[in-house]
Amino acid sequence: MALDLTSECGSFAPALQRLYGVGVDAAQREQLEEAIDRYNRGDYFAAQEGFERVFNTVGSDDQPLVRALMMIACGMHLHFHRGGGRGALNLFRQGLMLLDDLRPERLGVATAELYEGLEAYLQDLQERRKPGAGFFDRWLAPRIRYRPLGGAS
Repeated sequence: MALDLTSECGSFAPALQRLYGVGVDAAQREQLEEAIDRYNRGDYFAAQEGFERVFNTVGSDDQPLVRALMMIACGMHLHFHRGGGRGALNLFRQGLMLLDDLRPERLGVATAELYEGLEAYLQDLQERRKPGAGFFDRWLAPRIRYRPLGGAS
């Protein structure tokens, strides 16, 4: 059940709900956290599928964040399992465009940190002479930092 801040916070309630994700119910938040955990473990395909399930259930205000996370996860899967190339780079660019308007944080996700990490990762990939994942790429891939339902990150 989604929390209602209107009685406590008045006109600030919609902004707080978007920032902290209290407009997202517990089941949606749990699915989002599970998809983020899969992404951070490098299971990008499963993460993308999880983000897609969340995308289909959240309101239109929260869809840009989930869409950005889907694109990034899909790009990482292409990069590590399909040789990368222009398709992966384009997905990263589209994810950056969506994240740009969602900084510094949305639904508990540190979007500014993700934006900066992805931007640096994309720059590194564009400067390489040959496409595809290198030996250290898994360690260089940006992680998604978020505040879990319990509060602390």
